[in-house]
Amino acid sequence: MQKSSANPASAPGQYYGYSIQPTRQCLRLLLAPAGSVVALEVLDDVDVAQPDGKVTAEQAKSGIATNPISDWSVDLWKTFANWIDAIKKGLLELSCTSFHLYVVQKKKGAIADKLKYAHTQEIAMKAVAEIRAEYEAQGPTGCKSYIEKFLSYEPEKLGQLICQFDYEAGDSDPVKPIADYLRATVPDVFLENACVAAIGWVKTRSDALIGAGKHPGIQRDEFSDWLSTFCSAIDYDHLLTYSAAAPKQTDVESNIFEFPVMMRQLDIIERRYRDKVKALTDFLQTKATKIKWAEKGLIVEDQFKEFEYSLLDHWELNSLKLKTQNNLTDVDKGQTLFLECSLLSPKINGKEIPPHFTNGTFQHLSNNKIIGWHPKYKELL
Repeated sequence: MQKSSANPASAPGQYYGYSIQPTRQCLRLLLAPAGSVVALEVLDDVDVAQPDGKVTAEQAKSGIATNPISDWSVDLWKTFANWIDAIKKGLLELSCTSFHLYVVQKKKGAIADKLKYAHTQEIAMKAVAEIRAEYEAQGPTGCKSYIEKFLSYEPEKLGQLICQFDYEAGDSDPVKPIADYLRATVPDVFLENACVAAIGWVKTRSDALIGAGKHPGIQRDEFSDWLSTFCSAIDYDHLLTYSAAAPKQTDVESNIFEFPVMMRQLDIIERRYRDKVKALTDFLQTKATKIKWAEKGLIVEDQFKEFEYSLLDHWELNSLKLKTQNNLTDVDKGQTLFLECSLLSPKINGKEIPPHFTNGTFQHLSNNKIIGWHPKYKELL
């Protein structure tokens, strides 16, 4: 178990304002197992304490001005020195801690690579010997106190620390991993807003905890509950905003004979020419809207199918009712059914959709002979 004392190499009171840390804390909250706590500036820049006792200690560095993982970088060796100090003081337990160094920009370092890929005690000790030889040959001064602390650390513990070390050099966009994670549940059109909201919530929560003098650790389950609520409350009125524009009437009229089944369905219930134009307009606009929604990730295929099934249920129910209306001619029944379906205002995911989408979907079903307006449409088509 980790001791609850804060690492003096970290400073909670100094954490205000924007930094890379809340972004990394947000990502760690997304990735952490249930029951974990993700904190800022307690055991490290960001640390993850899992319910099984495992801990991840992460240093987060920006490489805008320098390369934090170059061979004799002060950042690299100070990171290891801080970890060693934390282990010695009992703040980090070597046997159950993973040590991670994150650099925002894509950087490289030969020595950092040696340490990253040293997965056994033997390879780790060989890497230490090579680092010692290079250090003695080149004699860098800036990192002297830190690298000497590293080289003088107990060999067995140093080997274990190296085996549990990893580094990650990003692509200058620390938000991208968060967006990649959220993309599975958030439509692309809202992805940026979701990332901003998630990072903002984490930062606000951390600031509040630090400002109140409390342990600046956020429960993964608390964050997960917030994220679930946020995603479910996304304004799906975007289905109206992102619907396709109606085609030009001249384009519709020039294509009207390309859909003989749809037109015949309307002929046999004696609908007017303008009804045919509107029917094809709705059909074409619905087809374009469906493609647009799918491309933006607003609706998935299963939801389109469920919507069609709901329209089929409505059509069938009204068809059965009209069969009992013996005072109506078949044409009257067909016209009544057509108008009943035209007036329907269903929703998708409980959200409003543009009127053309319902009418256009009915026309799609009609054009494919899945439904018809006239009671004897199958015989008359």
